[in-house]
Amino acid sequence: MENLHQFEARNLFNNLLSWIHSNNLWGHYGGLVLSLLGSGLVFILFILLLRKLACLRLSLKERYTLLELTPPVITEKQSYTTQQLFSLIHALGSQRTLLYRLIGYTPSVSLEIVSTKEQGIRYLVSVPSREANTFKKSLLSYMPQLSVKTAEDYTQSGKVFEFKLSHHFAFPLKRQDELAKHDPIAYITGMMTKLATDELVSFQMVLAPIKSREAKRLSNVILYNGDVIKSLEYPSSILGILGKVLFEVYSIPFWVISTLVSNGNSTTPVVTPKQTTHEKTTYEQDVVNAINSKVDQPLFEVNIRLLLNVKEISERMRGFISSLATFATHGRQSIIP
Repeated sequence: MENLHQFEARNLFNNLLSWIHSNNLWGHYGGLVLSLLGSGLVFILFILLLRKLACLRLSLKERYTLLELTPPVITEKQSYTTQQLFSLIHALGSQRTLLYRLIGYTPSVSLEIVSTKEQGIRYLVSVPSREANTFKKSLLSYMPQLSVKTAEDYTQSGKVFEFKLSHHFAFPLKRQDELAKHDPIAYITGMMTKLATDELVSFQMVLAPIKSREAKRLSNVILYNGDVIKSLEYPSSILGILGKVLFEVYSIPFWVISTLVSNGNSTTPVVTPKQTTHEKTTYEQDVVNAINSKVDQPLFEVNIRLLLNVKEISERMRGFISSLATFATHGRQSIIP
């Protein structure tokens, strides 16, 4: 047992440090090691900067098609069916070329509700032009009675507001299962009526599919019965943040190789703190189950925006804030400006 104990990672690391100290290797080669580490860090930061610039260039060159959706008067679709539609959208967005995977570029899809006095309330979807036909077929498979046609760009000048989640993204918003009894979109569209001529209101949700390392880390915490709520605050110290950043920076070369081998289905290595068994209260277990249900689904990075080209901006803004309260799980998650 003692022989096995000496081969633990912590003991091996301590033995390595003792050997380096006894042979004074740091005094001979410490400067060279620091120089190599510094050069490697600068090189990797340079690569990251190039990736960001390449992503920006691709996003500016991407061509989008605007589709106008006219739903049937009555629909019996359940929330589960809609969830499967978004799983399909996630899969479509995740099918990227080798160049896109190396650069880290993911095209986005914009779901929009637009209202004017002349045209009323319209439901629009902006998708990459190369995916427009596939996306249209997916929508018609989801709802055959749906009318889909190409629309013209409506963009106008106005004031743009952005919304965000009030807490960590792992805390879910309120589930909308009883759609036959309660339509949360009705509260949003209710704030888009009674416009004057040339006024416009647009509510946008820009989606980009992601494979979240944080979601993977939380899944590991839940799997090993760790303290999930506390782990949402990790790392809390400066050293913890610095260690996580350095680990992720130096793991990039391995991620590139893994991406090529796995056809883009891998994520970078995840830093997870050491877990101990944690006894949960009934309320905490309910929260953990909700978190697990969310991180176990296909995830999107979402930007929520509101474009207002109206006279009474503050009044409209207050109305939209109140309409989004229907998605809140009080005390845990809500959408705020």
